[in-house]
Amino acid sequence: MKCEDVATAMGVTAMKYAFNRKKLLAILPKFQKALTQIPYDEAKNLLEKISVYLKEYLGESILKELDMAFVSIGQKYGFVSAGDVFRQRLAAGKAEALAEGLSKGLSKGRKEGLSKGLSKGRAEGLSKGLSKGRAEGIRQGLSKGRKEEKLSLAKAFRNKGFPLETIAEVTGLSIDEIKAL
Repeated sequence: MKCEDVATAMGVTAMKYAFNRKKLLAILPKFQKALTQIPYDEAKNLLEKISVYLKEYLGESILKELDMAFVSIGQKYGFVSAGDVFRQRLAAGKAEALAEGLSKGLSKGRKEGLSKGLSKGRAEGLSKGLSKGRAEGIRQGLSKGRKEEKLSLAKAFRNKGFPLETIAEVTGLSIDEIKAL
């Protein structure tokens, strides 16, 4: 490609070969000499712009290869490529995302654990409470049934004319309870 302006030539080349990795990687080294002809800041800015442009069209593995090519060109002339900046930002973003994911995961885990723990605790408490309640209900029911049976027998004995002392002795009731019947 014949072009007086190295920035234009590199930009056009990047656009032309954005989807042809092999060709792009083969052509990039040809720009090394031209990059030494322009001021440092312009060369650095040019490589960063091209890297950012290509980032939108290429996969991550291809970008890594291109970034390595830009790094070698940039290192030769003493500046950092956009790829280096991109990788630094990517690493910082990954670390931030990991921290956020960990925080959210822990929070969600705590909530789920608390919910499951409460649910299990309620179920166990309900089960134990029902069991104790049944046992107590049965005990009270039996006690009440025995008492009613004694009262019923005492009433029947009294109606038959048995002495109150004998009825009290046999049923375990007091004489006052028997008189109240």
